[in-house]
Amino acid sequence: VGSVRCVEETDMDEEVFRAGWENDDSVVKTLCPENQFLHDVLDFRSKNHHDRNDPFKNFEKRQRDSDSVEQEVVSTFELIDTLHREANENGWCQTWIVDSNHDRALEKWLKECNWKDDPENALFYINCVKAKLEAIANNETRFHLLRHLWEEAYMADCGHGDVEFLDEDESCVIAGIEQGMHGHLGANGTRGSIHQFARLGRRANIGHSHTAGIKDGIYQAGTSSKLDLGYNVGPSSWSHSFVITYMSGQRAVITMYRGKWRA
Repeated sequence: VGSVRCVEETDMDEEVFRAGWENDDSVVKTLCPENQFLHDVLDFRSKNHHDRNDPFKNFEKRQRDSDSVEQEVVSTFELIDTLHREANENGWCQTWIVDSNHDRALEKWLKECNWKDDPENALFYINCVKAKLEAIANNETRFHLLRHLWEEAYMADCGHGDVEFLDEDESCVIAGIEQGMHGHLGANGTRGSIHQFARLGRRANIGHSHTAGIKDGIYQAGTSSKLDLGYNVGPSSWSHSFVITYMSGQRAVITMYRGKWRA
């Protein structure tokens, strides 16, 4: 698929895609990062829990053919494929998928869905349940369904075996900065927040809230999605913001405006 078409089929903002990855003077082509960390790559809009009890929203999805979980997963993988950059003589760029709550919503769906009431997704659901049960039977304690689907059903076609999916609570420290936390999991089972992470005593980059922020040693990215996703009604602090980490460990928050990330 073409890169723009791929973006249109997801919730990524097209201007952010162009300014971040596509244009000749984009963030990635200008800064040539050695690593890029992607959070919430799967929005799971097809079966969003916000819409679970909304018959009108579900009817709208059916009318628009946007209630297929399998198709959303495929579109997400095509997006990862589009954002991925092959390593060159400079060693850039490793793509990391940070374990995130939207990605894990796929496995939550397995627990809550009744495939008998969802014929559109029944076969895909059953195949995913089979993979999950086999993982349990084989004592795979770190089973990650989205990673499994990438490796089994997509990676062989696109050939990008160097995309790394981080496990839940898996640390990834680069330039002294923890990169492995999405930000949704707080201490002792609580919900995460930038203020809570600031008390951990470790410098880290997080996402989750879709709102850029800096609190002590914690830098929080915004979002690359459209700023209006239907469920975020009312005043919003969401922004199109990247966190950039330099080799020295210094960091900066870059916020895009009207398709530009710098003067």
